[in-house]
Amino acid sequence: AVDGGCTRVCFEPSCARNGDAGGADTPAAGSERMAASLTAAAQVCRDAGVSLVWKWPRITRGPWLGMAVSLLPVVRRLLDGVMVEGLGAMQAARDADPGLPLYGAPGINIFNAEAAGALAPDVAALTLSPEMTLAQVRECAGIAAARRPASACRLEYVVHGPAELAVAEDCVFATATSCPGKTNCGRDGTVAGIRDPKGHIFPVTTDDECRTHIWNSRETCLIDSLPELREAGVAGFVLDCRIKPPAYTRTVTAAYAEGVKMVGGAGAGAEPASGVRSWLGKKKEDMKKIATGGLTTAHLYRGVLEESQ
Repeated sequence: AVDGGCTRVCFEPSCARNGDAGGADTPAAGSERMAASLTAAAQVCRDAGVSLVWKWPRITRGPWLGMAVSLLPVVRRLLDGVMVEGLGAMQAARDADPGLPLYGAPGINIFNAEAAGALAPDVAALTLSPEMTLAQVRECAGIAAARRPASACRLEYVVHGPAELAVAEDCVFATATSCPGKTNCGRDGTVAGIRDPKGHIFPVTTDDECRTHIWNSRETCLIDSLPELREAGVAGFVLDCRIKPPAYTRTVTAAYAEGVKMVGGAGAGAEPASGVRSWLGKKKEDMKKIATGGLTTAHLYRGVLEESQ
């Protein structure tokens, strides 16, 4: 991501032990591994002048929050903020360090201006719900802008990557194979997925606490919609490459970084310079060649479709 030209990395490190390690694991060992990962990421980001934000998991139970809060004073000098997926985690981070910049991830589900306005005073940026349409994004951004200073909270939108569809408490790998305990069985490079009746394959991963994460079979790609999103009031464009390999992440980040420069800070109703739309369209065609299951514009134009019962 850094090599591709991003301006901020929201890094969700793993503190899972090596899958071949025997014996019992300890919270202290997990905390040490987490600190080591953040330290390494901070070095990469600082060398490139890129901000590093520690992204916390979507589900943060008491033991994990306790570990994270106790680790904050140790790694605080490395960080430009913490990104959270829920209000409980947000409060825990705020209580631990009142001056810590906070970022709201899609899991907070910001779907309207009232929600954005309620949280804006406490955060540096909010990622809008990926279920919002372009019209809803425009309305939300317009109302929110009228209620806050221009220098306050940025509104951002996920423009690329496979959407996280569901999180299950149990490990799907353990139902098919014998699992001796808390290992990194889903993090060893093995390709796993769930095939639906139409033949679409939904990627499956596990986290440090052996939960199952199911991702969309197709990857969101809105590179050709950057002008519309900028005009609608979106200040930041989010790429979710958590389950993608480094080469893919570098390629996608470079394309969007160049696209954002081309689109620039065009105001409402301003059309991008000649040739920009053609370039963005070509880049989308390039994305199709490296996408594992095809591309989708997600809900940006069609919204959330409800099937009649």
